[in-house]
Amino acid sequence: IDQVPIAGEMILPALLNDARQAGFILPQAPYSWLFAMHEKKLQRLAMVELDCHSPAMYSWEALALQPSANDLDASGGIAHSPAATAAWLSRGRGRPELQQAVESAERYLARSANATQIGIPGVVPTVWPVTGFELGYGLYTMALLGLCQEEQLASAVRERSRELEIIYRTGKGVSAGEYFTVEVDSTAVSAFVLDKLGLPYEPDYFMRFHNGEHFTTFDHELNPSTLSNIHGLAALAAGKMASPEIEAFVLQHQAADGLWVVDKWHASRLYVTMEAVVSLSLHGRTDHLAAVERGLLATQSSAGGWGTNGADTVLETAFAYITLTIIHQTTGVSASGRRAMANAGRFLDLHADATSSPERFWLSKELYSPVRVDALYIVAARFLHMSEQRMVTYEQLPTVN
Repeated sequence: IDQVPIAGEMILPALLNDARQAGFILPQAPYSWLFAMHEKKLQRLAMVELDCHSPAMYSWEALALQPSANDLDASGGIAHSPAATAAWLSRGRGRPELQQAVESAERYLARSANATQIGIPGVVPTVWPVTGFELGYGLYTMALLGLCQEEQLASAVRERSRELEIIYRTGKGVSAGEYFTVEVDSTAVSAFVLDKLGLPYEPDYFMRFHNGEHFTTFDHELNPSTLSNIHGLAALAAGKMASPEIEAFVLQHQAADGLWVVDKWHASRLYVTMEAVVSLSLHGRTDHLAAVERGLLATQSSAGGWGTNGADTVLETAFAYITLTIIHQTTGVSASGRRAMANAGRFLDLHADATSSPERFWLSKELYSPVRVDALYIVAARFLHMSEQRMVTYEQLPTVN
């Protein structure tokens, strides 16, 4: 289930039903498990009243709803999804009572196409805008790795962190976009940032997603996310709150080879492993690190890089390098680990012109890359390598006056 694209349990069954109604005979048996998930999700949605901020609206095209002007959020589109907005537009055009809403949806799609900077009409992101995602994850990575302390970045960090504080406070948490529903990942990483930079935040805004056993990303989700619990664990560390049950939840997804399994939001094991090592280290957990180091050494290529699909990528090498850096600062790495870091550093040097990565590992309706966020991981790994600066401990993180 974690490898199904986001909203796949809604969209693919709907497409298969459309195909059948159009006269295409397709085998249904291979998708029986997906139809079961579809029915389970529909049962949950039947218990709630949907509005433009509901997570389920992201798959509006599969909900068999009649278009309403109330479906559009303040972005002008449907749930920050160009695909859902386009589907709404196709059903809403030609209805006089929806003319203003139709024009709003058209403007949203035009703006989302412009955001790709490709210049091809109709080519749109899988999700847009991603303001909260970029702010929260960007500052989170910078705070963890000590980049917020750099004098050249101090002014920008202060400006962006105060912007994040306003979003957190007024939205009672943070959405990945601007007008979409608040979720635990963006809220938790933002809470961590605000705490470390000395800005006020309300812990209840991320704790409301804690159901006693684990964190949920959204209300009414089918399966919990490892990454969401990793980020919740980091926010708990910021508030100096222990949570053995969340630590156990995160650790149970570490595989026998030492690395974490993929998550519903991300297809790279190296990314999930990096994030897990970060959060667990904030709680003083070290018992898993030797296995992580072994797993990384076993999967490093002779060229010094790492890659999930058999070919080294700069982005995944950055994930692995950051992870080894954290281990080195926490318990120390072996002599083999130090050689692996040196080889990875040389790999990063050889690809110094790569400021972004063509790979797409984030899971939505399709694989995608939030390019600014992914680029920051590459920059951060290079920063650690070039300056030989290591992970800043929790108590050493900076405060903004």
